[in-house]
Amino acid sequence: MHYVIGDVQGCYDELRHLLDKVCFDYSKDKITFAGDLLNRGLKSKSVLKFIIENQNCMDTVLGNHDLHFLSIYGGVRNAGQKDTLAQLLKYKNVDIIVDWLLKKPLCVEINKTLLVCHAGLYPLWTPQKALAYSNTVSEVLQSKNWKTFLKNVYGNNPNRWETNDKKINQLRFIVNAFTRMRYVNSQCHLNFSHKGPIEVDSTKTLIPWFNYQPTKNKTHTVLFGHWSAIGAAKRPMSISLDGGCIWGGELCAVNIKSLKITSVKSKNAY
Repeated sequence: MHYVIGDVQGCYDELRHLLDKVCFDYSKDKITFAGDLLNRGLKSKSVLKFIIENQNCMDTVLGNHDLHFLSIYGGVRNAGQKDTLAQLLKYKNVDIIVDWLLKKPLCVEINKTLLVCHAGLYPLWTPQKALAYSNTVSEVLQSKNWKTFLKNVYGNNPNRWETNDKKINQLRFIVNAFTRMRYVNSQCHLNFSHKGPIEVDSTKTLIPWFNYQPTKNKTHTVLFGHWSAIGAAKRPMSISLDGGCIWGGELCAVNIKSLKITSVKSKNAY
């Protein structure tokens, strides 16, 4: 079986419980994580050690918290008051974790029918374009200039994809679309202000990215996390998987064959 699991965010105990619940077979089954493996929860180091030890059957895309950790490690960003990364940053083998994360993409394709990306698929991109843009960012993250890239990649502009924009602006937009997107407006500009449940907005300034029409995606179901306020749910062409475990909700996995969602309740609200 192959499963995609939503935002773990340091919830190690719940992750192990979820794997037990689906009877995960380490010799046959696979997991793709939808990003945000770490931060907020108290056991980020345990989560990363466990996944890397089992990387023969476990992989991930990058989320905004994963990039935030890399930025702090690289000295280009300061830790925030809500961050819980001190133990991980002091870990003697933190370099191994950093090197492993730097090799991870923003988007992956499974069985030519599914896309896994942390926040979702920007509606004006085809799945093929999205994979190509993910590869573009991966090339930079795997270069000697990754720290400079992360230093310059933060910011909310541009908020719409432009094919003739400067490269750094395009890179910033790609990262934002894959790791921070929730709402867009009627012109498909990203909106970073609203994080709550889906709102009915007659002015069309708040459109969940997966409801935007016309979309360029006609072929792939998008599996994503990031948006805990909407929970785990199946929709046409997309499945959200962030059950808000870190906030006392659930940690969720979807079987990519049956599309059945399995979840375990959080043991703590962090």
